[in-house]
Amino acid sequence: MTEPAKYTAKATFQALAILAAANLLPQGRADAVAKTLNEQAEGLDTQRCSPGELGRAFAVLAQGRPDDTPPTTSRRATCAELAALLLGKPHQNPADVAKEHCATGDLEDAVATWWGIHDTLKGDDGRASAMRATAEREAHELRSRISDTEPKGPGFRGAVNGSGRFG
Repeated sequence: MTEPAKYTAKATFQALAILAAANLLPQGRADAVAKTLNEQAEGLDTQRCSPGELGRAFAVLAQGRPDDTPPTTSRRATCAELAALLLGKPHQNPADVAKEHCATGDLEDAVATWWGIHDTLKGDDGRASAMRATAEREAHELRSRISDTEPKGPGFRGAVNGSGRFG
């Protein structure tokens, strides 16, 4: 299935927030995840990211690393659930869905989207600082998964032009 050429990251995050609110458990957690996704969507006016690409991005972010802290492990479990929702497999084991899709497809728009989230998070409170740090770590993880055939610039962010796109 080919996805339409343009999806705004904002619309994709807003749609995911609706899916999260309706499907994650317990309901209090579902509401909190949906609220965060909607907050992140607010700053994503120019980025593009389709549901499929966002699902693959969350699948990548669901993959654990030996040095993960307990909060990061918990975040990765949530990423697996979000990947399963976006990839149309909400009733399958989220970890299995994430593992199946973590090495497939383009992530260029997702990287730009994560930097968009990072750059729009404001505030000096602990939550905003933690969210910025998480967005930065996750953007680096996504960027590391882009194949050697993708455009690369000096450093991580050097390849992103003013439009939030690589090139």
